Order: sequence, then structure tokens, then C-alpha cells
Amino acid sequence: MTTTEIVHAALELYDLGNAQVELLRAYENLTYRVDADRHYALRICAATVDPGHLQAEVNWLTAIRAQTNLLTPKPILNREGTLISPVQDRLCVLFEWLDGQPVSKEMSPSVAHEIGVMMAKLHRQAAHYQPAGFAGTWYDYDCFFGPDSWWSTQAPARLADDYARMEPAIEKIKALLQRVGTSAQYFGMIHSDIHFGNVLRTPDGFAIIDFGDCGMGHYLLDVAVIEAEFQDYDDADALIERFREGYRIFTGAVPHGEDIRLFGILASLLYFEWVFESENEQVYQYKSEWLPGMIEEIKQL
Repeated sequence: MTTTEIVHAALELYDLGNAQVELLRAYENLTYRVDADRHYALRICAATVDPGHLQAEVNWLTAIRAQTNLLTPKPILNREGTLISPVQDRLCVLFEWLDGQPVSKEMSPSVAHEIGVMMAKLHRQAAHYQPAGFAGTWYDYDCFFGPDSWWSTQAPARLADDYARMEPAIEKIKALLQRVGTSAQYFGMIHSDIHFGNVLRTPDGFAIIDFGDCGMGHYLLDVAVIEAEFQDYDDADALIERFREGYRIFTGAVPHGEDIRLFGILASLLYFEWVFESENEQVYQYKSEWLPGMIEEIKQL
């Protein structure tokens, strides 16, 4: 089955066989805009996607929509009454379309504050969310530094001489992870990839999209990813302060800035693994330019 045939077979499962489609993104997953009676987003997952991980994602998204006023993608039931549609060796999910622009195009202190509020609401929901039979991704100590982790198995060869020079910073994050632990106060469902491209300003407010990498992890990982995005602006310190003010409204406090910076190392390791190990050559071609700067920052820690 060709990709085009898979797309049309998937849409038939939602009675959208005559819809118009446009490819938006092609890395491991393929993401399409679908225009029919309404607008939708169709994800054709990579053949290597873990079914348990995908089920955990759609379950959490459904719970978020039911329990909060957050704008997140809503998974759509197919005509069989399920949220995941198998087509050949691919798994497909259809989402309601969220129409908006990335917040990077209109960043301001007030926008940073609203992003903080939104993330706090997401983490507050996650703190009370107990997924039954969770089979998704765990972003815990073993994920990052266990014997089968990318850092332990692939990084020494991929990073060459930089590996040893990064180890002092890695030891700091290992100690932090062991100190913080995985209690519900610090650890629960996270997005893990809330960069500004995944935060939209819509006519109905701010929205978070693309939960494809969500899993059980430390809330600080989400905070670290978004704070790294603010560093691209001249008024980064002011934006981060406003973000933290918004986050405090629902969480009561923001952890120490050094802890956030160390969790940024974990975000970098996820990025390294994605870029170095992706089977899609375009990932390395278009995303590797940020690697030297990220490696140097870790060495400086």
C-alpha cells in the first residue's frame, strides 16, 4: 500500500473518503490537513510507533478535554467507535483542527504569562490523572541513564570526544533526578515537547498541540523546554519571569532556576537521540545545525 492509499483508507474509516488532504509534516509520522465538512488533522504514525504509547496519548487528550478548559487536539472516533485506526502496518489518528498561529510570531510579556497559566493548568490536571494500565513512555532515570538508554549505548560513539566533557553536567542531572524522585508532586503526564511551534494562538485562546511524545515524566522537563524557547528573545529574562508568574497561579511555586536549567539537559538528550537515530534523513539534514550549540552549553555547565 502506498502512502496515498493509506491516507485514503484511513479517511474512509471516518467517512471522509472525498475530503481534500494536504501534507503538512513528514518526519517519522506524516501529518495531513483534511478539509471536509470541517477541518481535521490526520496523523499517519510511523510503522515503529508503540501502540501502547499511542493509546496513552489519545486517552490523556480525551481526559484533558473532559476535565479542563484547555485547548488541545481532540481525537475523533472512527465509525468502529475507536480512537486509533489500523491501516496495513500503520496506526492512524484523526484530530479536530485547531486553527491558529505559533506564539513565536507575537511573543510579549502578556503572552509569556498566559503560556505559564496554560502549562500550570496542564500539570495540575496531570497531577490528578491516574492512567489505568499505562503502557506509554516513561521519561525517568532509566530512560535517560539506564543500561539500555541512548546515553549509555549510543552517545559515546555519536558524541565522540564531547561525551567525556559533558559527563560533569550529566552527573549533576543524575543527582537531581535521584533527589527529586517520582512522587506525584513532581512526576506525572507531561507533553515533553512544548516548544513555541506547538503552542498556538487561536480565535478561542491559546492551544497546545502535538502530544505525540507525551509520557510519564517530571513537570520540570516541560518547564525547561519552554524556558529554552524564551532564550531566543532579547528580553528573555523578563519573559521567563512573566511565564513563571503565570505558572505560580496554579502550582504555588516554581522550582529553582538551576534545577530548570539541568532539566534542559534532559530535553537536549531527547533531541540528540531524535536527530542522530532518526531513519528519516531530513531530520538530520534540517535539525543538526543546533547540535554544536547545545553540546557546548552542556559542557559549560
